[in-house]
Amino acid sequence: MNEEEMVRRLKDAIIAGVDTANTLSDYPYIPTTVSSLVLKLLESVYIITTSKNIDTIVGRYNFLLQPIILLSAYSFEERYLSDMQHGLDKYKQLYYDRIPTDEQIFLIKNPSLKNLQSLYLPNIIKCIENFYNDLMIIVSKLKTKKAKYNCLNKAFPTIK
Repeated sequence: MNEEEMVRRLKDAIIAGVDTANTLSDYPYIPTTVSSLVLKLLESVYIITTSKNIDTIVGRYNFLLQPIILLSAYSFEERYLSDMQHGLDKYKQLYYDRIPTDEQIFLIKNPSLKNLQSLYLPNIIKCIENFYNDLMIIVSKLKTKKAKYNCLNKAFPTIK
């Protein structure tokens, strides 16, 4: 079974509320895979929580769907916590200037689609608010009504 097929089966099992241990029996637990997935997750969560670009947030969320499904299934393995810690240590080593946030730690300890979604939605809202606030600062510095109108029209081309 290839990785794509396994992820599809795992996703179906998770959505159906089925124990994923049987689904994983065809795909061996590899500790380096877990630590690598944890590292991807930590990097992407950092980007999601700090980005001001909605496309970046959406792209990172979509990118994380596969790793979160795999980590969700692997989290029931006995070795998961030690391999997760190895991935966290690697993240701290690579990004020594970043302290892992509570959101990052929670998500690697409790990997699930539901927890990823609970992180994703508030950050989409925060991104929109930041975009709006930045835009209002730019608009407030413009002098004419026409310039303000054109600036807003560029930012929101579909709103009339």
